[in-house]
Amino acid sequence: MRAKSILKTLLRVTAYAIAFLFVFLLLAVAGFLAIESWFVTGHDGRVNAVAFSPDGRLVASASADSTVQLWRAANGSRRHELRGHKQWVMAVAFAPDGTTVASGGEDKTVRLWRVSDGRCLRVLIGHTNAVAAVAFSSDGSTLATGSLDNSIKLWRVSDGMLLRTLVGHEDFVNCVAFSPDGKTLASGSDDRAVRLWRVSDGNELRTLSGHQDYVASVAFSPQGERLASGGGSQDKMVRLWRIMDGALERSWEASSGAVTSVAFSPDGATLASGGGRSDNLIRLWQVNQDTLLRRIAEHSDSVLSVAFAPDGTKVASGSVDRTLGVWRVADGAVLWRTQAQREIGWFKGSLIALTSAVLAFLIVRGISRLIRWLFSWAKRKLRPRGDPGPMPA
Repeated sequence: MRAKSILKTLLRVTAYAIAFLFVFLLLAVAGFLAIESWFVTGHDGRVNAVAFSPDGRLVASASADSTVQLWRAANGSRRHELRGHKQWVMAVAFAPDGTTVASGGEDKTVRLWRVSDGRCLRVLIGHTNAVAAVAFSSDGSTLATGSLDNSIKLWRVSDGMLLRTLVGHEDFVNCVAFSPDGKTLASGSDDRAVRLWRVSDGNELRTLSGHQDYVASVAFSPQGERLASGGGSQDKMVRLWRIMDGALERSWEASSGAVTSVAFSPDGATLASGGGRSDNLIRLWQVNQDTLLRRIAEHSDSVLSVAFAPDGTKVASGSVDRTLGVWRVADGAVLWRTQAQREIGWFKGSLIALTSAVLAFLIVRGISRLIRWLFSWAKRKLRPRGDPGPMPA
């Protein structure tokens, strides 16, 4: 019985020691994460693309940090971080039903993600160079991807089957967009051309020529009657094309650098454009009069992507400065903006190292005191009854 009592006491002491050690370790990790959270929010690389979900509740962003992030549009809190791409993520788009997100990467892959839990549903492999553009058809059944391998591919979303490859561009394909009825696909390339394709058979319908540099972005008007395109830094122009006959309706200089991105408002009355290096501005234009309504000057480097919210009251942007923001269209006010992750500098490194050292010291000291107390308690428990302990000298 005496041996059994000693064993039970030792087991209890060991259990207490392990429990207290676990608590101390949790406190140490929590302390470290608290310090880290002071510094880390947002992306750790340029934000190459942004997109609103069809219901306007989420914003997706694709970044050079190899991630896709899903943010709550109301307040900028992060909902999911989607990891799987091995290199830069260059493009992102929501499916029309809002349940799926597509992304294209420098790793030559296209990934489909489930919005509800951030799980990767499917990886589409076929391009031989970086995937720079992705777009869903209006019914969500087809995904178009544009690549630096100079090709466009059409995929069946339900099973990831490659439907056809569109060949015609003579250089990198930077952007793709479906018409609202899903029958026509527009693409822009480093070959300075905008091309229109018939989706049903992949045949080229016409080539729209006029840009004096690469075509960075294309967007159909909500009615499908017009197409806007933005040109590179040697062009600086937004061009507005009539889809019916391919005629150029009008063009205007929209940036002091490249026009990196264009997007129509849901009513088609306003066009947003992003300015490249040396410009760094978001501009809102009244389409029918080429009138500049507003400029938003909050980014410190090239604006790479702009997107309107479905209700037209907000516009999102992503930038080389590693931030994305959501802005109110009415007055250009910032609704929220992420902070760029910063590299670990000497100050951050020193603070984390000092914090870790202090936590380690407190843990060691606490465990030492705990062990001494436990052994003292064990001695008292194991002392024979009636034994008063050692006699004083």
